[in-house]
Amino acid sequence: MMHRTNLLPAFLALASIVSAQDIQKEKFSLGSWENDIGYAQAVRVGDTLHISGSVGAGAMPDAIRQAFGALKETLAHYSLDFRHVVKETIYTTDIEALKAAQNVRKTYYGTDFPAATWVQVSRLYEPDHVIEVELTAIFPASTTPAVTKISATAGASANSTPTTAVPAPTVQSQSPTTVPQ
Repeated sequence: MMHRTNLLPAFLALASIVSAQDIQKEKFSLGSWENDIGYAQAVRVGDTLHISGSVGAGAMPDAIRQAFGALKETLAHYSLDFRHVVKETIYTTDIEALKAAQNVRKTYYGTDFPAATWVQVSRLYEPDHVIEVELTAIFPASTTPAVTKISATAGASANSTPTTAVPAPTVQSQSPTTVPQ
């Protein structure tokens, strides 16, 4: 009986790896430098888009505009906007300054606010950053995920013709993989 009990944790670990590999992911990247850090700007799984933290520096109102401007561009790449955002997480080095500048943030949402969490931290990735904002957005029911790898030139719109001349930004779809039995 003891031998079987020792196998259970190993079996559960293997089962979680297999099920995680069955997920189809579509990734949006701002550049190959993201691989150096080990993240993607956005990852779509089904009808959910997870957007990595976008940052801002300087005075809080300006920092909010920087971060939300980058988020707006990422959403637009997927033909989405802030109406599609269902969850927002803000990390800031100065929660009081964030609270005082809420009117700037509200301009992006209008009156349709997402669920939100705001956390004060001692430092962000770069010492001059004062805010980092992560978003989760939901695609409308009629939107289907892309299944091809696309490379577009920097600054290109979501409706532009794909090209491989410039490596960033990119969208990558990963097909589900299986582990041999």
